[in-house]
Amino acid sequence: MIQRMPKLKGFKNPSRVETIAVNLDRLDEKFLDGESVNLETLKEKGLIQSTRVAVKILGRGEISKKLHISEVYLSETAQEKLKKAGATIA
Repeated sequence: MIQRMPKLKGFKNPSRVETIAVNLDRLDEKFLDGESVNLETLKEKGLIQSTRVAVKILGRGEISKKLHISEVYLSETAQEKLKKAGATIA
């Protein structure tokens, strides 16, 4: 019976949360000054496929717009650059 069982490699965690990374330069391209950045607006702009994922904003690139950030995680460098640009983080 053991020889007939398929060999399953590894472990698939059922409670794994998929995280998608979005960089500041992509936000600077897609969003206008004063716009809100959350899961719904990221999906509308085509930066993510689904709102059932966690999004983390990374600090690659520069940002020159004052955005309103909510419902996403931020890296330390992205947080510093956003605060320097005058963005509000909720």
